[in-house]
Amino acid sequence: MDSKSSLSCTSQLTGILSSWMTKNALDEVDIYSGLSNSLLLLINRIADLETPSSKADFGELCHEVSILRTALESLNQRIPQDLDPITSSQVSISAKVYRLASLLFLHQKISLTCGRVPFRTNALQAPFSDSEIYDLVCHVLEDLENNPNLTERASIPLWPLFIAGCSADDEFLRIKVLKIFRRTETLQRFGNITSARRGVESLWRQRDLSTDERPARIPKYKKVRISRSALDEGWEKKRCVWDYVENIMGRAKPSLT
Repeated sequence: MDSKSSLSCTSQLTGILSSWMTKNALDEVDIYSGLSNSLLLLINRIADLETPSSKADFGELCHEVSILRTALESLNQRIPQDLDPITSSQVSISAKVYRLASLLFLHQKISLTCGRVPFRTNALQAPFSDSEIYDLVCHVLEDLENNPNLTERASIPLWPLFIAGCSADDEFLRIKVLKIFRRTETLQRFGNITSARRGVESLWRQRDLSTDERPARIPKYKKVRISRSALDEGWEKKRCVWDYVENIMGRAKPSLT
């Protein structure tokens, strides 16, 4: 399948989903799910991104990634009218953390794609730097930590917490993630909360093990021939952690509750 047909397929799938939605209310946040249908459609498009089979396909994919990032960063989700101030504030924060988590999801999806291509290329880069990812994770966790009422609702923002947890490399952030998970588990003894926490903890162990497998240091000035198989092994390790996440997430088809 070439890039155009791949993107066309994605558009068709998103079109089917959008056909069930009220067009003039796409940007309005659903008070039960905590996000708008516009954002849901963007998440669907991210999940449907496919690994290009040739270098010629990268241009279309890069263009789609740019469109998705711009759409997520500029998305204005409307809060329904006639809500009491407390509920309105909770819905607004929920919509925000879902949007920020979607940016993290886009980054990790493209990072996974970069590691899966069957050839070397610099044409496709991860959308965000490490510092930008750190800031996004911090914002999601701070909003969840500072608004405990969000985790007391029947429909809690579990997906943003899961994505932020999977993106957390810093020990300080991981402690925050576990704190929010455990607080939520004490209040909600149903749903996927415990499974999501265990998935995040399993990912951390997998990532830490991969990080510990560092190559032996090479003496300075010594010329060393690196085999193609060694390069491929390094490339494989780069992608294996997020392959693990994708397996947890059901082949990157996210469940938002």
